[in-house]
Amino acid sequence: ATTGSIMDRVYQEAENGTDNADIIWVADFSNAEELKENGMLQKYVSPESKNIIPIFVDNDGYYTGSRLLNMVVAYNTLFVEEKPRNYRDLLNPKWAGKCGIVNYTSGASFYTTGTLIQNDDFGWGYFTKLSENQCKVVNSNPSMTDKIADGELYIGVTIDFTVRNLLKDSPDAEIDYIFPEDGVVSIASPIAISRDCKDVRASRIFIDWVLSKKGQEFMSKEMGVSPVRMDVDVPEGMAPLSQLKIIPSDARTIYKNEENITGKFKDIFS
Repeated sequence: ATTGSIMDRVYQEAENGTDNADIIWVADFSNAEELKENGMLQKYVSPESKNIIPIFVDNDGYYTGSRLLNMVVAYNTLFVEEKPRNYRDLLNPKWAGKCGIVNYTSGASFYTTGTLIQNDDFGWGYFTKLSENQCKVVNSNPSMTDKIADGELYIGVTIDFTVRNLLKDSPDAEIDYIFPEDGVVSIASPIAISRDCKDVRASRIFIDWVLSKKGQEFMSKEMGVSPVRMDVDVPEGMAPLSQLKIIPSDARTIYKNEENITGKFKDIFS
C-alpha cells in the first residue's frame, strides 16, 4: 500500500471509530509529523532509542526512524556505459524520454521532492528541467526499478533496496545504482504507536525489537534495507552509513507545504 492510502485509512478509521492498527509505520517523517500534530499518535520512547542515530529520533518522543530508504540513481547497464554521478545526470539530453522519477503519491518520492526543493542547488528549477527532458513519472519505486532493469527506461531515481532485492532474485539483471556523490536523500521510515492502540504492551515490545540490534540486523540481511544504528552492518553492496553525504531536510516544513508541493509537481509534469 502507498503511504497516501495508509494515511487515508488511519483518518477514516479514526472518524468511524473502527481503529484497527496498533502500530503505524509509514514512509517518512513528514507523515509522522502530520499524525503527531493531529493527535493520532501516543508517546513512546523505546529504551533502544539511545542506540539510534540521533537525527532519526523525534525530539518529542512520538516516533522513531526504523529503517533508511536511500534515494539512489539506478541505471540500465546495457544502455548507460558511464556510471552516473548524481541526480543531475537525469538532465542529460541523451536520456530524454528515457529517464524517470516516481510520482509524489509515493511517500518516499514526495519526501524526496520536498527535500530537494529546500536545497538551493536544486529547487523547483531541477524538476522543471526534468520535465523539459521528457522525464517519465512512474507510479512506484519497485515499478521504476523494474522499468530500468527491463530497458524501458535507462536511468531514474528509486529506493536503493528495491534494486538490491531485484539483483538478489535476478543476479543477471541489467541494472545497478549509485549513491549521488554530492548528496543523497535518505529517508528514515518512522514507526509509532497509534493513539487508540488496543495492546500497548505488545506494541512497545514490537517497536523495541524493530529498533534492537537483532531487529536491525534482520532487516538489513533479510529485507535489504539500511539500518538506523551504527553498530549494524549495512546490506551487502551498500556504502557504510558514515560515508553517505545526506542532504538535510526539514520534515515539518515538508508536511506544512504538502498541498503546495503536490500541486506544483502536478503542474510541472502534467
